[in-house]
Amino acid sequence: MPIKFACQHCDQVLSVSSTKVGKRAKCPKCQQPIRVPTAEVAAESMARRKKAAPAGAEEGAADDPFSQFVVYEDSEIVYETDEPEARTSEDLTVDPNRISVPRSVLYAQGILLGVVALVCFVFGVIVGASTAGVGEVDDGVPTPCVITGQVFYKGGGDMNMPDAGAVLIAVPQNLALSEKADIAGLGPSDPLPEETHPSVLAIQNIGGSYARADENGQYKLRVADVGDYFILVLSNNAQRPASTELSKTDLA
Repeated sequence: MPIKFACQHCDQVLSVSSTKVGKRAKCPKCQQPIRVPTAEVAAESMARRKKAAPAGAEEGAADDPFSQFVVYEDSEIVYETDEPEARTSEDLTVDPNRISVPRSVLYAQGILLGVVALVCFVFGVIVGASTAGVGEVDDGVPTPCVITGQVFYKGGGDMNMPDAGAVLIAVPQNLALSEKADIAGLGPSDPLPEETHPSVLAIQNIGGSYARADENGQYKLRVADVGDYFILVLSNNAQRPASTELSKTDLA
């Protein structure tokens, strides 16, 4: 239902939809800002206008093109509201590099990450404590292993040359032979001894090993258990200068 009222600036009679009550707009005649009044206020404004109008003014008003200006659509008159304009998703432009996230979501994610990190830390401490020292337990059962390496000697021009045929003997650092082993048949110039050689058996009985280096100077010493070993190397291609003194540790 339309509401008829007079513009407070130019006294022009306007008629708008009752759904526009309370909204601000511009008078289509004088372009001054107005506010659409309620039906009661509109009736009072029309009564004052009629009372103040001179005789015959109503007839002339009918010829005014703005008289009885009825506005039912927003496209015919621009309204200003105190409320923000409603926008649809089609009106919004989204920059994929700048997505806004509520502050509460960021706080929640930070707290969640902190909780996960704390749980992982506690879990790691528990697992570490339960497995600590597992590899250090000595159950008394020997664990055979292989010691490998390569032997070189200084050749012409101080070049490192593979010491093919060198003798290598490994003995545990915490054990010693009960009696001296005969070196006969174990030297680099001797044929490779049999496994039943008395001195080889004596070395093996204390967990040691006897081996010869191949043509590339590589060797493998198969010992009876993990641990610390002394390794004696007898070169097949070089001799220690007579003036060189051996240390007490090497002699022992």
